[in-house]
Amino acid sequence: MLLTPDETINPVRPVFRAEKNHKQINRIELAYNEKLADRTREIIANTHKITEEKKMFGGLCFMVNDKMCVGVEQERLMVRLDPAVYDEVIEKEGCKPMDFTGKVMKGYVFVDVEALKTKKQLKYWVTLALDYNKIAKSSKKKKK
Repeated sequence: MLLTPDETINPVRPVFRAEKNHKQINRIELAYNEKLADRTREIIANTHKITEEKKMFGGLCFMVNDKMCVGVEQERLMVRLDPAVYDEVIEKEGCKPMDFTGKVMKGYVFVDVEALKTKKQLKYWVTLALDYNKIAKSSKKKKK
């Protein structure tokens, strides 16, 4: 089976078609930026153990200490950070409020991939998330 990109559908989010004997049999869309995920994983792994990587929110979420830490989407990074620093960091380049439901969630921000080009830029945001992870409450549901 051969995976070939079809960039006529959407050049920003290429769709890969699995082909066998030149017949389309399946369609797989990459939901997150794999290069950004690899860079993020490397920064986290330097100082922490990643508990789990979960596919959620249309992307890949890195769990540290069984708590949501950062998430990678196609064009942005989701960062869980201390709500006390929210007002300060929201002013930084590429940073936007996280509002999945239309309601801003203090303690979470999105950072555009364009503001994460260097290792230093990405490390800043991942470090904010890791620092908060130490004191963040786990949203892990208890077994009944």
